[in-house]
Formats: sequence, structure tokens, C-alpha cells
Amino acid sequence: MSFSNKATRIRNSLKNYKKESIIRSEINRLARPVAEGFNEAHKMPWLSFLLIEWLFQIEESQNAVEASDADVNHILNNMYALQDDASNLADSVALELALRRMFLSQLPCQLPVLYHQFTLVRLYSLLIIKGKTPYFRNKFFEVTEIDLKQFIEVSLWLLMASLAQKGTVRYDQILKELYPAYDLKTIIITLKLLAGGLDKLQEVMSQTFTDKISSERYFASPQLLKVPFFKFSDSIGSMHQSISSKGVAEFVLEFFKANDHENFRKHFTRHFEEYVGKVIEEAEIPFIDEKRLKAIYKKSKKNGKVVDFLLTQGGENVFIDAKGIEPPEKVLMTDKPDIIRQRLKKSFSKGVEQSFECAGRLNDCEGISLCEREKRFVLVVTHQDFYILSGAYLKRNITDSFFDELVEAYGDHIPVENVHFCSIENFEGIIHICKEYDVKLSDFLRYCNQQDLDARTKKFDVRQHIQSFCASLGLDKTSPIGSGYLLERKDELFNSLIDGVKANREYWRANGTNAIPEFIYKYQELIEKLQ
Repeated sequence: MSFSNKATRIRNSLKNYKKESIIRSEINRLARPVAEGFNEAHKMPWLSFLLIEWLFQIEESQNAVEASDADVNHILNNMYALQDDASNLADSVALELALRRMFLSQLPCQLPVLYHQFTLVRLYSLLIIKGKTPYFRNKFFEVTEIDLKQFIEVSLWLLMASLAQKGTVRYDQILKELYPAYDLKTIIITLKLLAGGLDKLQEVMSQTFTDKISSERYFASPQLLKVPFFKFSDSIGSMHQSISSKGVAEFVLEFFKANDHENFRKHFTRHFEEYVGKVIEEAEIPFIDEKRLKAIYKKSKKNGKVVDFLLTQGGENVFIDAKGIEPPEKVLMTDKPDIIRQRLKKSFSKGVEQSFECAGRLNDCEGISLCEREKRFVLVVTHQDFYILSGAYLKRNITDSFFDELVEAYGDHIPVENVHFCSIENFEGIIHICKEYDVKLSDFLRYCNQQDLDARTKKFDVRQHIQSFCASLGLDKTSPIGSGYLLERKDELFNSLIDGVKANREYWRANGTNAIPEFIYKYQELIEKLQ
């Protein structure tokens, strides 16, 4: 039987169970501590996300029964057994792309909670900057009628509360902890934007429905990201910290893309480039920025593209281009090289092209001297990870003509194997190592080159390279995250939230029994408006 038929049969069997019983069963299961010798991945949370997607793509039978834990485990085991059929490890498909597609659905669930919290903090630091454009706050308020900063603070509290309380947070606790520092309107709208009941889940999950389930959907990004929390009659529920944290961050990004894509990209790109510059400056690595590179062009009467930063350290050059972009879902869920290349043309690969062009132009300019070709590197830094590690990976798996075209257009100025890609969170970690342990960025990139030459040491993502590199240096801290600036913004955000919660507790304590009628009235209003 084909994968599609097997998967569709499992989905159809879900009509026999009441939807809410499966949701509650999975929230409880995923919230349980892992046994000694196991980790979070053994719970297979990515299958739980897919289970919810399938659950809301079929109509519940009139005779549906409550699903027991044993029933749900049996369903999940059947879904797991589909993996071999869905993997598509045929000879015609690049093995690395097939494995990449498999791993990407599992990776977010294996990352520590801190990683997911920093994703939201980083986004906050990119959107709300004192003295910079109020565009993001103004646009968010225009559409939602609540403040973006308060929305992020309330969201952060919900994430921490759901983590501390095994996935479930009651409405009376939300009211007690957040009101009156955050007015009832802000709390209600935040919950409406992030939490969904059965109707909203049905609407969202039906968007990916097809009569026959494809292997791409088996490994695809969870639809559940669009509903970070479940809405029950007396509480909200989080199935897994990874889905809720990432879902909140994705909501903010998608909100701006949907409501004002062009202006959002213009402002966000500028903030992102400036942040990458801050990270480099913190490490005190010498560099030439975009403005100075253009001045060098002008002095030599040259025209053309430049990179955002050219690092000049220890007789080696690193061309850095900041791209405040996220991968299209199709790039992550397909193993077809032609589709991936087509989706990378307009943004991702532009950073490489700009680096090659810039190297070629600078070779003919006065007032600057590049190092020899073998000591030149490219690093394209993106907002989110594309899980394409290097130029060698790109050439080997996706396109063998891209670099030939660049050489033909701009000259052979940078080795293909010296081209690298990473997300901003990994860039933070790499630069932290450079700063704290007196390591050159080019040393790390060269280490990645050497590791990826051997199948035994080849890595799936840059974070693994960082961990391996730190271990090779004998360092205790192998997964650095954040920057000095980001840590300051984190403290700013958390302190604001903590101050609000403390003020609320004092409000209820000081008013005592006199506050009971107000609490009951506000609670009833909260429940009514969430229906």
C-alpha cells in the first residue's frame, strides 16, 4: 500500500474519537517529565502536531468516543511507521536533501526552551527600538487596537506560565496575574489572536486538506504554529513549548507580512542589518561597512553592489551580507533541487552574488587591498535558518551552475567552499566565541569546511558546528546564544513584565475582599468575550 493510502486511512480513523479528548491527552503526555536516559525527542512531539492537523481535517462521527491514552499512543505509533514510506530516499533524490526534510520537522522540538524564548526576545529587539521608527507599534495598534510591546509581554507570560504548569493556564490565573497592569482589552485580544477553539482549529487545519495526503505534508512545518494555544472553556492549553513559542513569533511576522508587506520589509531589513552590525561591533572585529565600501567604489569610479560588512581580520577577509528574510515553507518541505533553487533566487542567493561582485570590484579599486583568494570567505546571515550550510552544499545538492555563472559574471575571486550561510541566532553564537576566546571568524568557517569534507564529521546545521568547534577548543560553554545587546533587551522586556505582575499582586492584596466584585465582573467579561 502506498504512503498516501496508509496515511489517509489513519486520518480517516480519527473520526471515531472526540477531538478535545485527543488534544487534552496529548497536552498531558507531552508535559510529563522525560524518563532518565531519554530526551524530549523520544516523545515524538512533531507527530502530535501532525495528528492535530489530521484530526481537524475529518468530521467527527456522531458515535465518537473519548480517546484513551492507549488509543492515542496506538495512533501515534501507526503514524511513526509511515516515516520510511514518506522519506523518499530514492537514488534520484539527493540523500542530504531527503534527510534534511526529515530532520527539519523534528529539530525545533529538540531545542532547549531558552532557544525558543530568545526567538521572541530577538524579534522584540528588532521591532521596538527607542529612537527608531514607531512604524511597527503604530501598524500593530492600527489593526489590533492593542500595543505591540504589551502584546509581546502578555504572550511571554503565557508561554512561561504554560511551561511551569504542564501546558495549561486557567483564565482566573491569567486575570489575577495580568490585570490591571494590562487592561482587559489587551488580555482578551491577545488571547483571541493566539488561542483557538474547535472552530478556529477546523478553519486553519482545513487549509492543507487534500483527499490524498502527500509525503511533503508529513514532514511540513506544523499548521499548529498558526494556533499557538488551544482555547478551552476555562483555560488555554499549550501542546508543546516549541510550537507555542515559535507560533507567537511566527504570528507577529505573518501579521506584518499580511497587513503591510512592503513597508514591513523595508523597516525590518534596515533594523536587521543594523543589529548584525551591533553584534560585530561588540566583538571589536575590524570591518568596513556598506557606506565606506561605496566611498571606495566612488573614489575609483566603480559602480555595483556592495556587501553590508567586510571584515578585515588577521590577513583574511569575510564578506558579510545581512538578509532579514525567512525561508518559504516550500524550501523546507521539499527535497526537489529545482524547486529550492527557484525559491532562493530573489533573496537568499543574492547575498552570495553581491559578495562575488563586491570582491571583483574591490580588486580593481584604489585604497584597499584584499587578501589572497584562498583567504576570502562569504557569510550570508539570515533572520531564520534555511538549513543550507555552505556553497559546497548548495553546489552539491541544489545547483551546480550557480557559481559558474557568478565566476563568469564577476571573476573567480572567492572559493566556493568558503561560502557559508547561517541564521542570526547562530551568528550571535559564532561571534560570541570570537570575542570571548580570541578566535577569528575565518578560523571557524575554515573549521566548518574541514568538518564537512568527511562524512563522519559532517553536520546538519550550524549549531552542531558551533558545539563541535567549542569542544575542539576545550570550552565548557558549547551553545552560546544571544549578544550583549540582546541580553540587555531581554532584561528590559522581562523587567517590564515582572514589574507589571508585581503591581497586580499588590493591587489584589491591598484591596482584599473589596476587590472580589471587580474580579468576578472582569472574569465574567473575559469569559463572555472569548466565546
